[in-house]
Amino acid sequence: MKKFDFTIYKSTRQYFLMYDVLIKEKVPNRDNFLIDNDIPPSSYRRCKASEQHGGREIVDKLAKVLHLTTTTDEEIDEIEKFASKVYYQMTYKIFKSYKEDIEYIKGLLEKNHILFPVLELLLLFLYMNDNRTVKDVIDDYTELFNKVKKYKVFLSEELMEIYELTYIYFKGANKEEIYLKTYTNAIAYSILAAQAYNRGDYITCLYFSNRSKEICEKEGNVRRILRLNKNIMICLLHVGNYDECYELASRQILILESLEIEDESLLTARKFLLVASIGCEKYRKVLELLQIKDELNLTEITCLMIAYYNLNKKEYENYVKNGINYDANDKIFLKYINALNNFIKKPNKKYLEKLNNSEIVSPMKKIFKKMLSA
Repeated sequence: MKKFDFTIYKSTRQYFLMYDVLIKEKVPNRDNFLIDNDIPPSSYRRCKASEQHGGREIVDKLAKVLHLTTTTDEEIDEIEKFASKVYYQMTYKIFKSYKEDIEYIKGLLEKNHILFPVLELLLLFLYMNDNRTVKDVIDDYTELFNKVKKYKVFLSEELMEIYELTYIYFKGANKEEIYLKTYTNAIAYSILAAQAYNRGDYITCLYFSNRSKEICEKEGNVRRILRLNKNIMICLLHVGNYDECYELASRQILILESLEIEDESLLTARKFLLVASIGCEKYRKVLELLQIKDELNLTEITCLMIAYYNLNKKEYENYVKNGINYDANDKIFLKYINALNNFIKKPNKKYLEKLNNSEIVSPMKKIFKKMLSA
């Protein structure tokens, strides 16, 4: 477990780096501001250059002027342990105290705590590890990132590692160095993978997902591996590597079931296994997966129709006529089923266009193109 060292925040020199930024935000001339508050500018500069006996007095006086709450060595130790915990839990995708951790930080920030740059960085790190989309997090917290960026001079060496992760997340990595730089943190590669996926660059997403997975496997980071497997499976479907996706989805389901994890991740793995089964023409597996379900969504009905048609035309006609609940669905659904029925029997671009406008999982559309060219 990575441990943080906040010793620099028990001395005074680091705070002058923060005050430089804070004072500049408030007034155009720092020296005039210091003189107005009975602080000799020369003393301020000496304290910033190296640890001085009078540094504590100036730090406390400026904190009072700038309405900041000072801290103690004991509280710094507490925040240091908290930072280590946050880093560990976000790295290993542990969210049992997620809400409490956010509230703890917000409580200190409401008091205008003097370690606010550290606290805001940890808050941003928590937000960007939530299970929301990258776009939503960037939309909501770019302002917070920009504030954190202004105070990066105040951050310790370990905290700069977290800052680098937030920078990659919000600004992206240097395109010229993206494949050359080596990261020791799985999160960095996970971020790069997510950004590649959002661009529709599935090959690059696979590359960075697997780089992240290599680190996670060495660290025994099972939760993050399961999350990465989700990214890898969807990318494998997008690039048409159905056999590999089928094998990975099968393993993912076994792991989730053995860990008794029955949430969205299990449903997602089953969905990817289903689509991969169609892609690699394992039609009996499709029947095995779906015949036990009472209600099917549009993607599942699509897969079942394709499977029936390729296994038994008579059973296919019977399913289309009697197995689909037409009464419980709207006109859009009926038009889709009609187009799908026609496309399965005689693939052409006219019906393909209608199918591509539907709300089925996007990798199915690649399978439709495969059927068209068969």
